[in-house]
Amino acid sequence: MSSKVWSENSGGKTKSTFYKTEDEKYVFKRVKSTEIKMFGDMSNSWFEYISRSFVNQCPTAIAKVLGIFELTITTYPNEKTSQKSTLLIN
Repeated sequence: MSSKVWSENSGGKTKSTFYKTEDEKYVFKRVKSTEIKMFGDMSNSWFEYISRSFVNQCPTAIAKVLGIFELTITTYPNEKTSQKSTLLIN
């Protein structure tokens, strides 16, 4: 899956970097560990809200998080690696 920086996005309150897949189906948001902890703390409430929205067929503007991933990125030719946390949202 190929992606590129979503340059039309401001980064929101956290000024995060967003990436969009070439087919524009998915968005990746680079997140800090504090955001992952915050999501973990509120995930039960988030899941209940999204579930009710789906069951009652009520539209919502809240992002649907499909996964949280830790990526290892290797830059060539110097083979420098870095770790990045990302949210996959739809």
